[in-house]
Order: sequence, then structure tokens, then C-alpha cells
Amino acid sequence: MDYHPLWSLAVEEHYYIVWPSVVRKLTPRSLALFSLAICILIPVARAVSFHYGYFQGGEWYTWFTADGLAEGSLLAIVLRSSIRRKHAAVGATFLLTMPTILVIAGAPFGMLSRQTMLGASLQLTLVNTFFVGLLVLFLVLGSSSRKGWVNSSILQFFGYISYGLYLIHLMIFHIYDKVTRMFWPWLQPSVGHFGLIVLRFAVGGAAAVGLAYISREYFEEWFLRLKERIATQPAETAVKVLVTAPSASVTAAEASESG
Repeated sequence: MDYHPLWSLAVEEHYYIVWPSVVRKLTPRSLALFSLAICILIPVARAVSFHYGYFQGGEWYTWFTADGLAEGSLLAIVLRSSIRRKHAAVGATFLLTMPTILVIAGAPFGMLSRQTMLGASLQLTLVNTFFVGLLVLFLVLGSSSRKGWVNSSILQFFGYISYGLYLIHLMIFHIYDKVTRMFWPWLQPSVGHFGLIVLRFAVGGAAAVGLAYISREYFEEWFLRLKERIATQPAETAVKVLVTAPSASVTAAEASESG
């Protein structure tokens, strides 16, 4: 049996292997055009593959999900340009609103299902676009007087353990289901079906968070320290953060890769 979270990690590794060479070879303008071309061509490739009956499970392949990676890369290029925070706020509103409207409008035509050509080709693109808008919104809030909303210690904690939590949460819930299945006939009359769902989320979620924290503290940290020791020059990724002054351009806030 396959383990679903691993497919996205494989796609991520393909991106890390290929994209630095692309960035090195192209100018920022050419890189933006190349990223935009990927955003357009990948949905077309999904539609063609679906038409010929080859798309079953195809959304797991890098060449069918690269538009999401390209959208993120295009966002990084835009944020490294002279963009003001108010313009970013407008962009976030557009990126959140546009895919929502298109999903609602396309629902009668099969947008909500990947078993139709429309859904198979565009659903992932619209979902990716929505989350790009959400990311821009968080950057805008994080550089404003409301930055406490996105800089809370709770969010920082979940960001700290996010890699391990993503990787192990599904396994924890699978184990929980196997262990507790024999008790469901006795538990359901007393707590009800909804109660079982809440109990599953509470116990499984707490176990996943605890194990992810242990993994980060006593397993991942060792490799991160090792990386810093053997690297000749520690790699740093500049992440653009929007400044509070309306007239100021975007400035860079440095963040190192946690995974």
C-alpha cells in the first residue's frame, strides 16, 4: 500500500533538483515568463491526458502538478520587485476571489470533480491560486499593525513541527483506526457518530503533534545542525516581506529552509 504524503515530497525534491539550474540560466524577466508558461501549459497537459484516458492518479506526477510550483516561483519573483503593500493587498484579494468565483461558476459543469475534463484540468490550478492569495494575505497582515494575527506563538509552533506533522499524521490516524475499530460498536451508542469523529481527531491529532515535536527536537534538528557544519557557506533563502509604509517597496526578510 502506498503512503500518500510521500508523493508530494518526491515532487518537492524534483523541484529542488531542477529549479536552481533554471534560475541560474534565466534572467528574472525570462524566469517569470517561463513560470507563467508552465502555469498555462500544465492544465492543458492534464486536459489532454484526461481526454486520452491517462490521467487516473496522474495528479501525483510532477509534470501534472508543476503549475503549483510555478505559481509559487512566480509569486517569489513578483515579491522581489518594487511592489507596494497596498498593491499586494489588492493582489491577494484578486487571487482569493477569482478562483472562488470560478469554482462556484464551474461547479455545475464538473469543476468539483476530477472525473470531468474541466475539473481534471483546472481544479488543482484554482486551488493553488487560492493558496497563493492566502500566502500573500498573510504577508500583508504580517507587515501591518495586525501582524500579531499571523505571528502568534501557536502558529510558530506548528510551523516549527510542520514538516514532521505533515509526514506522519496520516500514519497516526491509520494506526488509531486499526486499534480502535474493535471498540466502535460499544462507543458509538454512548458518544454517537459525531462524537467518534471528534474523539478520533482529538486523540490522533494530539499524538501526531507530540510525535512531530519529538521528531523535530531529537531527529530533524540533528540533521539541520549537521548541514550547517558541513556547508561551506550556509544556504539562505531571501523571502520578501512587505513593509508597513505604504510608499515603501518590498524589503527582504531572510529565512532559512527548515526542511
